[in-house]
Amino acid sequence: FVDSTGMLKLAVGVLEAWGADSSMVLAACGVLRASTLADDSRARTSKGLEHAKAAVELRVLPLLLALLQSPLTSTPSFLAELLGTLSRLTVTDAICAQLAGLNALKLAISKLGDHVTDAAVAKQACFFLANISGNDKCKESIVNAGGHIAIVQAMLLHPNHAGMQTDAVAALGNMALRLPTNCTAIAEA
Repeated sequence: FVDSTGMLKLAVGVLEAWGADSSMVLAACGVLRASTLADDSRARTSKGLEHAKAAVELRVLPLLLALLQSPLTSTPSFLAELLGTLSRLTVTDAICAQLAGLNALKLAISKLGDHVTDAAVAKQACFFLANISGNDKCKESIVNAGGHIAIVQAMLLHPNHAGMQTDAVAALGNMALRLPTNCTAIAEA
């Protein structure tokens, strides 16, 4: 359905043309997230994975990262939606590396630090950091930038938010895999 309608191209076009309109951006982000859902449990490869790769090929990452730096992110719910959308696009090692090259790691850590008291933002930032931590260079960069400390702070501030705690533990666990220096840094945080 997504391929036949050109829905991804439309969503990217909306982000390009209407980037200053928060409701249009949120609608386009919703389309992007919906297109990345696992759609057929019988299939070996989800079309959602292919749709995420196609969205990245349409150069949606620079658009989303530019929006992440816009004044619209002063609204926590908007920021959470952007981080959630980026999280759904981190499906391959190459995409994670591309995001790292676009400075997404430091930006996400900064946004988490700025909005650590908002549970929705903290959850989506932790989810993004958990997903992008599949790449060894990314997980090393996150710890070097103090991302693990921001995650632990979020965990301490939101002890009763199960979804945020789950994503935070996933992020810390992914960062610790195969990197003993990260394990030490996380334990000391």
